Amino acid sequence: MRLLILILSVIVVHSTKLRIMPLGDSLTVGEGVEAGYRKSLFYNLQRNGYDVEFMGSSTENSSNEMPIVDHHEGHGYWKINRFIEFGREIFETAGDLDVILVMIGTEDMRKGAYLSAINRLDALLLNIATLQPYAHIIVSNLLPLKKHEWNNIVNDRIELYFNAYVPATVRKHRQAGRKVDFVDSAKHLGSTYLEDWKHLNEEGYSNMGNLWAKAIKRNIGPNGDSYPPQPTHAEGSTNGKQIILSFSKPLSDDSTNITNFLVKEGLQIINATLDDEKRKITLNIANSAQQNEIEGAGRDKALGFKKVTILGGITDRTEKKLSVQSDTQIEYTESWRFIVLSDWHSAEKYVFNSANSANIYAKSDIEQDLRVIQYLHSSYRGEFVMIPGDTNNGQWTKKDFQKKFLMEFSKGKTMTSQEIVLAAGSRCYGGMLRSFRLGGYAKVLLSHGDHEAGDNPCKFLVEFFTKKRPKYIPIHSLSHNNPILVHFFRESW
Repeated sequence: MRLLILILSVIVVHSTKLRIMPLGDSLTVGEGVEAGYRKSLFYNLQRNGYDVEFMGSSTENSSNEMPIVDHHEGHGYWKINRFIEFGREIFETAGDLDVILVMIGTEDMRKGAYLSAINRLDALLLNIATLQPYAHIIVSNLLPLKKHEWNNIVNDRIELYFNAYVPATVRKHRQAGRKVDFVDSAKHLGSTYLEDWKHLNEEGYSNMGNLWAKAIKRNIGPNGDSYPPQPTHAEGSTNGKQIILSFSKPLSDDSTNITNFLVKEGLQIINATLDDEKRKITLNIANSAQQNEIEGAGRDKALGFKKVTILGGITDRTEKKLSVQSDTQIEYTESWRFIVLSDWHSAEKYVFNSANSANIYAKSDIEQDLRVIQYLHSSYRGEFVMIPGDTNNGQWTKKDFQKKFLMEFSKGKTMTSQEIVLAAGSRCYGGMLRSFRLGGYAKVLLSHGDHEAGDNPCKFLVEFFTKKRPKYIPIHSLSHNNPILVHFFRESW
């Protein structure tokens, strides 16, 4: 009987997930020790009644010991600007987070513009707080490097131009109403805990995990923080039969009472359910009987923005039963809204755009792409961009293209045709997706077209220009019949 009671008590304590994103460079990856600080952080919180889930796009150096998938946003040698650049992709795709652990800047102090690194950290914190307004952002200063002639110079930069300003930067964001806190890792983790010039040994990572755990427990309990829950977003199903409401923290089971909600006139809430993580309430709805016969249950002809009103009764799982403010409204749509770019034909230039490239025209065109994408996002928004093929002209297998590619990027190494195509594809689509991310779209749905396969040129024209090129035919003689042929003549000659 005592065993049964113990098991039930554990289930009650571990009823909600604490979603933590570790973010930083190779110290966040945990280089040198399996899972780095995440292992001790996990077990420390678990002993105190938290049910931890690490979030992020990377599983590098993950641990098999932890009974959850060990994710993070640790990226070796990244500088602060990389996280600002990919902030929308990182934080919009992660869902609602509870805690974000930030320790970044060492590479800025080693090889970057170190005098302005603290300003970039300031910008990063603002970016995170804007994209994840309900998450607690816990910021660490930087650890000193192992003493060495060059490292001593970097350590002076860290101490004088970064660590000295981190507490004030954190205070500024707290005073602005953001959930930002500070951890003084440099004070507690000196060079005696270093395994190499930068990375911690096993004891050092363990101590770091415990420092993070202490800060987390200071800000948030196993069932949520001291802030009332807020609706974060809502979406309607494509069949019109459900409305899914997401909240900033776990909710009580009685939050699903259908009298807590008001929907559009003509819609009826049949029941409401709470998901396993206690963060989402699904309202199952139906239209009036007359509309059901005409349109099918739940479907409303008038698509677009609609509202759900929370009348009250939505509470969190803390002892204080903090509640969503009555008469709070949240908008939802019954359909996806997205941008379609058909036959875009604009991605080829991304192959030759790089910091070392002399192709100033490609750089200018890419800047123009970014302006266009930003205009589309600000004017029309939408959840994603769909590009149904034909993003480029399919020249990657051509001899002239491959010769140019080798001259610019091979650095004297021999590359097969297949390797060139793969490398060109990586540069092309990586650069293209970067423009869309910076423009505001974290998701791009791209399909394969005939141009990606090498194009399907008119066989007659190819033979005409490669085998029978008649020098005596003037271009203007075709202009009155077919302007497309004029284009072919000009491009081929």
